Amino acid sequence: MGERPFDDGEEEDQWWQQLPLVPAVTGVLLRQQNRRRWKPTALAQMFARLPRLQDIYYEPWREWYDI
Repeated sequence: MGERPFDDGEEEDQWWQQLPLVPAVTGVLLRQQNRRRWKPTALAQMFARLPRLQDIYYEPWREWYDI
């Protein structure tokens, strides 16, 4: 697998659209330990599949400067 699992944005959009809606989820936690850089379009697609989403918790990475 190369840098990305999809060849183009259209293929990725089709993949997201085939996923079911998940109305049971009302909150999402994006943790530092996930170690993934989320693209804004991927987050938008994910959140669109969660119709009852009310809360998003995000733990940003902190820059460490070793002096």
